[in-house]
Amino acid sequence: FFFGNLLAMEHIVVRIPNEQRALLEDRRNISRTYALVGVAAMAFFGLGSVWWRDRVSTAQTEAYVATSTTRIPNVAQGLRYPNLDVPLVNRPPAFSNPYDMKSTERPSHVTSGAFFQPEATSVPTGVLWPVFACVALAVGFLAASAGSKTQQAPTVAMLAVAGDKNSGDEPLDLKEEAIGQEDAKESDSKLPGWSAEEAKQAEEVKPDAPTSAEDTESIKGEAENFGFETNTRQILDIVARSLYTDKEVFVRELVSNASDALEKARYLSVTESDITLPEPKVMIFCDPDTKTFTIQDTGVGMNKEELLANLGTIASSGTKKFIESLQEKSATAEASEMIGQFGVGFYSAFIVAKKVRVFTKSVLPNSIGYCWESDGHGNFTITEADGVATGTKIIVDLQDKESDFSTKSNVENILKKYSSFISHPIFLNGDRVNTVDALWRKAPKSVTEKEHEEFYKYIGAAFDKPRFRLHYRVDAPVDIKAVFYVGEYNMEQPGRNRLNTNVSLYCKKVLIKKQCSDLLPEWMRFLSGVVDSEDLPLNISREGTQDSQAFKKLSRLVTKRVIRWLTDCSNKEPVKYLDFWREFGYYVKEGCCMDKKNQADLIPLLRFESSAKPEGEVTSMDEYVERFEEGQKEIFFLHSPSRQTAMVSPYYEQFKKKGIEVLFMFGQLDEYLMSEYVERGYKDYKFVSIENTDIKLDEIKSKNVEDADSDTDTDGDGLTSGQAKRFRTWLMKVLGSKIVDAQPTDRLSDSPIVLASGFEQSAVYRHMKQVAAMQGNKTEFDGMLGQQKVEFNPKHPIIQRLYWLSRSKDFGDEEKAKLMADQIFDNALIAAGLLTDPRMMLNRLNTLLSDALNDVEIGIE
Repeated sequence: FFFGNLLAMEHIVVRIPNEQRALLEDRRNISRTYALVGVAAMAFFGLGSVWWRDRVSTAQTEAYVATSTTRIPNVAQGLRYPNLDVPLVNRPPAFSNPYDMKSTERPSHVTSGAFFQPEATSVPTGVLWPVFACVALAVGFLAASAGSKTQQAPTVAMLAVAGDKNSGDEPLDLKEEAIGQEDAKESDSKLPGWSAEEAKQAEEVKPDAPTSAEDTESIKGEAENFGFETNTRQILDIVARSLYTDKEVFVRELVSNASDALEKARYLSVTESDITLPEPKVMIFCDPDTKTFTIQDTGVGMNKEELLANLGTIASSGTKKFIESLQEKSATAEASEMIGQFGVGFYSAFIVAKKVRVFTKSVLPNSIGYCWESDGHGNFTITEADGVATGTKIIVDLQDKESDFSTKSNVENILKKYSSFISHPIFLNGDRVNTVDALWRKAPKSVTEKEHEEFYKYIGAAFDKPRFRLHYRVDAPVDIKAVFYVGEYNMEQPGRNRLNTNVSLYCKKVLIKKQCSDLLPEWMRFLSGVVDSEDLPLNISREGTQDSQAFKKLSRLVTKRVIRWLTDCSNKEPVKYLDFWREFGYYVKEGCCMDKKNQADLIPLLRFESSAKPEGEVTSMDEYVERFEEGQKEIFFLHSPSRQTAMVSPYYEQFKKKGIEVLFMFGQLDEYLMSEYVERGYKDYKFVSIENTDIKLDEIKSKNVEDADSDTDTDGDGLTSGQAKRFRTWLMKVLGSKIVDAQPTDRLSDSPIVLASGFEQSAVYRHMKQVAAMQGNKTEFDGMLGQQKVEFNPKHPIIQRLYWLSRSKDFGDEEKAKLMADQIFDNALIAAGLLTDPRMMLNRLNTLLSDALNDVEIGIE
């Protein structure tokens, strides 16, 4: 009986707007809960009645419970009272459960399973088990009814919004066995979880624009057949298969055409006084049920001749002709808002369409509406039509495999990607899509800080605020309107999480290429922004440029402007630029290494620590040059793992002694960077590594010369020239293939020996060793160091004592001298950053330490 009623129920299919779906889904969930409760109650009481039947008499009584009507509108009224053949006392009110009655309303005696007391002759208790079963059914139906009311009453209230159509061919007659509109409101307001305000919201939907396309047009008269004026089939095949990279581009093309139509209408309204324009807007409707994509504008529209000229001839641009007419009237100043120029954008619809219909009516007075229709196979028809609104409405019947373009979410993403900044409002199924203005086309001074912040977050999907921004407009030599931002944080780490460029290329507010990686050098990928140029000669698909030289010129101009902007920031806001350098300095260094064309312009942006500055402070190249000592013509630098190692480096000793400033470089890129600038220099000055041996400091007169106390020794003036020669001979013999030459030097004061191979050789090996370590091949370069040149300090005590130890005839002293020679050579490799594996000298160090401690007596405590 229960499932029979379910099967007998009719179904109403209602199209519900997106705004109401969440409300109805909540009611549907409540309905399911009530249904489950009803089924559980039926099972409980049903099994109880079977058990009771075995215990009571088998007498029978006729009773039945009338169920609700199966018509959906009647369900909202609720279930009627049950009609029993045997009259009952204290009949419960409708929608009540016997257990919910007050104690005064309950029967005075309820025995043998009888829930109600009969008025007349008593019925044998044995026949009351069917009543028990009927009560079980009633409880289940009451629960299901309560759930259905929470869902179906709002559904009836939504019928006016949804179109008042059921799933059959007949329209739903709400007057027949249905509650009135006010009754529906009252029922909705009384249902649990459904307030009167929600019921009112379900009935009155007021979007910004219609949520579905209105079919007001009707064909009038017979259709006229026409053929395209070119080899249409071949051209349409080119458009559909070769011209555009992505099928979604047809949405961009149709929206651009609609925007142009609105612009034309605006121009005509200025020159033609008898034209009245509706509100300018573009409305798009997606219907997945009918697999259609509809776009409608309130623009200029077309008459029959214009239909033939614009849609009947491929590559005939109505916008281009309109701009030419404006140019003849000297109205070119405002024509820049128009986008079209090739006359093929409309035909991109055939990429996804099996048929395209165009309803259009010119904005000029006394115009007639027309319907243009074609399947893209070479012919089209034009028919007069009634009910056509001013403007153009394009209905694209999508191919079965292209049904994704009839879903709102997919089309919304395409619109936000390509057409977010179209001047006129765009509505998608009643919702406004383009809510952000094309900020870069405004006058820079008219844009507020808050607008810049919101725009930066929109284009970059960022959560921080822009640290720097550049908003500029130029007309010559190339028209450029651009805005760039530098964020607060660097999301890229060297070697991983590499960022992609976030600068997009636009033409007249229409996206040409998102994340245009060719527009700026790769090292500028920390920038977010937009570049818009009307002078770009676009190709016919508007996905690239026809003239690569024009694009290169645009790229060069924009790159130069960004570098000049960063340079101005470093000079005018040095503190703020230092924060930028700490976060994004890595990118500038990368640009110095990779961007050969702009290397000279990037040097002023570099910042390094200096021996003349406290630890942690950095200086620029210009500031370093301003502090030159008298006679200084070079910019001296030293690459070191840290400032502490740089300050004790043997290469820095003579500069420290003379008080000459040296730049310290600690980054992984710094050595490679400076190798690029050693030959180029900066202005009229050369870059010189203090690791080189040919540095002449005699001509430099320092104002801050330190006392040379560290140069004195306790053992006299050091080795004589003859002793130095004999020590050189012995040292080359002991070290063998490790060195190629050894010479005395006076540039050392605190160190006994130093490598003299030069910056270039040392830097290359250090770089190769770092790369090998990153690749896990640490041992690959163990034997590739090559022979080194060394310089020793003949005045240093270690060298003096080592010389006399090497002259000893004792075998033990000779072996000890060899160990010490190997050790001081490894010390020089460590100072130069060239020692591959320091663990190799541990045994030697232990031997030397043991020998040094031989004279210490081991006592007994």
